[in-house]
Amino acid sequence: MIKMNKEKIRRILVITLSNIGDAVLTTAVIQALRDYFPGQHLAVLVGPRAFAVFKNDTRIDKKIVYEKSISLRNKIGLITRLRHEHYDLVVDLRNTAFSIFLGARYRSSIFGKAPKSLVHMKDRHLWKLQALGLDTSYIKGPSLKFSEDEQGNIEKMWRKWQIQKGQCVVALAPGARNMTKLWEKQGYRELVKLFYKELDVKILLVGDKQDAPIAEEIGRDINPALINLCGKTSIGELACLLSKCALVVSNDSAPTHIAWAVNTPVVSIFGPTDYRKYAPGGKYDRVIRKDLKCSPCEQSLCPKGTRDCMKLVSADDVFAACKEVLDART
Repeated sequence: MIKMNKEKIRRILVITLSNIGDAVLTTAVIQALRDYFPGQHLAVLVGPRAFAVFKNDTRIDKKIVYEKSISLRNKIGLITRLRHEHYDLVVDLRNTAFSIFLGARYRSSIFGKAPKSLVHMKDRHLWKLQALGLDTSYIKGPSLKFSEDEQGNIEKMWRKWQIQKGQCVVALAPGARNMTKLWEKQGYRELVKLFYKELDVKILLVGDKQDAPIAEEIGRDINPALINLCGKTSIGELACLLSKCALVVSNDSAPTHIAWAVNTPVVSIFGPTDYRKYAPGGKYDRVIRKDLKCSPCEQSLCPKGTRDCMKLVSADDVFAACKEVLDART
């Protein structure tokens, strides 16, 4: 273990992950570094897709967008510019050789492996700091920041849709980048009907633009009408929106991690991905999955072609967990 001399650290660079959900989990590292080095310069190197996660994060002094498909010449130019910024500490959460070329006094190891006892990705990211001598045991989960403008935009949206103060608002996030992780649209439709039958709730559909058609199909001919906000919010606005909800129901996708990061209970539906690595860890969070021999397979396509791990999850399963969470919070 390499122990750092805190007094030698003035400038810090974190190389983070490219997918939005993965990047959200790395915000636990950002919080730990900011706590440990409150006055030092903290920069983040991030891919263009996940840049929005950090865009309005006031804990970070500089955000650097890195497109990994750029030419070798441009990569060398970027490394040269970063070397000139004289970072004292580089924490590389991508485990690449990139950090080796930056000339930092201290850097996380690209060869060291987290103990097998650390399964969750949030904990494995934090282990990078523990290996450098930092105490991260107090960090319970990821955390996201949103701007006052983003908060104002959501307040306007709340007024537009006549959502009353104290009203129970449930957000459903039916999308995912990988189609194998999608719960059945019919499952979401049946879940909505159970909510309307049993509870007095306002239901929002959230996600990005590619999720809009799925959301439209889920909400078709259902009364009261669902509010489809897919593709209508930035990451910061979505974080703010979810922070105002009583509950989020999501596949294993970015909204699951965003809800955890803003302390909103989430019922997350897992199938092919390993819930032990990616499950939300809040007090009221719940994971719904079927205990099948083939799940989790961690494959991008179902090896059997049946997607049983998702198809066998029933609306009753999900609703029971939702009701349990809502009852526990009242």
